[in-house]
Amino acid sequence: MEILAQNTSAELLARLEAAAAVPLSQDEFQQQLISFVYSVVGQRENMTRDKVEDLLSRRPA
Repeated sequence: MEILAQNTSAELLARLEAAAAVPLSQDEFQQQLISFVYSVVGQRENMTRDKVEDLLSRRPA
């Protein structure tokens, strides 16, 4: 965080820290997970966001 503080306004850092402290709902968490996984595997041939959603929905809880 110290490196960021040297190059980022204090107001923006405070807003980012406040946003990070807000807990995600289960739906928000699921959407973030889908986005993350798709960003990692989305370049693979025939991989779509829908396929990522389907694969994640099959995983054990």
